[in-house]
Amino acid sequence: MESIKIFSSGELKRHDNTLVLITKDQKKSIPVENVEDIKVFSEIILNKRTLEFLTKKNITMHFFNFVGNYIGTYYPLEFNQNGEVFLKQAEHYVELNKRMELARSFVVGEMMNLEYNLQTSGIKKESIKISPKILQIEKSRTVEELMIVEAGIRQEYYKEFDKLTNNPDFKFEKRTKQPPKNEVNALISFGNCMMYSDILKCIFKSHLDPRIGYLHSTNQRGFTLNLDISEIFKPIVVDQAIFHITGQRLLTKKDFRTFENGVYLNEEGRKKFITEYEKQLKKTVFSREKGRYMSYKLLMQSEVYKIENHLLQIKPYKPYIHI
Repeated sequence: MESIKIFSSGELKRHDNTLVLITKDQKKSIPVENVEDIKVFSEIILNKRTLEFLTKKNITMHFFNFVGNYIGTYYPLEFNQNGEVFLKQAEHYVELNKRMELARSFVVGEMMNLEYNLQTSGIKKESIKISPKILQIEKSRTVEELMIVEAGIRQEYYKEFDKLTNNPDFKFEKRTKQPPKNEVNALISFGNCMMYSDILKCIFKSHLDPRIGYLHSTNQRGFTLNLDISEIFKPIVVDQAIFHITGQRLLTKKDFRTFENGVYLNEEGRKKFITEYEKQLKKTVFSREKGRYMSYKLLMQSEVYKIENHLLQIKPYKPYIHI
């Protein structure tokens, strides 16, 4: 299945049993049989007939604004929801001990995968100060306490980030967002947006409701479960893509633009990053749990199903940890 990216402005229409993208330069047919989702980075005109067709084909559309920030998703309304799973999901949110069990698991998975990045980069083991925080994770009694611990883990990780990116032209300095203040932060923010939309796509294939998260509090803003699961995979997909694209000098300053005191990837920069990001998604690694090699893309989908099985008391959830 293919993820379609639209960078050119125009009109997306249904034509018979397929989609057609009409721009000022071309008319391009998009066969829907192998379309998994559509990511839109430009101005697109849609009509009701097109949306009905997308709904029928169970194709989601993710929209990003002109600087690459995720702004929303169109998805077929409740096409795969299950009442029993929804009730269990809500129960695990309302009951603090059940919520904390899942929230701690997400942070443990994130922590171990961050540490993997540090260990495999040649940083001396005694310099890595992440593992001792496992005790703080276990001792956290509220989500707020846990989020403070998680922020501390990230802070320790980011201290080594310039060594990981390995490019003197792009300095990390410190984590900044809304807006990102330099090129490395622009890569992190855009990569995270890509991950959030891809995990959301995985959730839509399950019976889970993306509005109910556990580490990230459910609120009126929208989806939060995809943020939870993304914490596990951002280090080994997004960050690894960043390390490769910077270390191999595949980007230059010309691939970025400034806007309202922020730094963002321009269209050419986004295309280059997406290429590396998708290469990382397709990368296969050995899963001890499954006993076979799997791509990160499949592991992300598997993670969603593992959470669903946990809620239904089929099998306790353990986060994916890359070793």
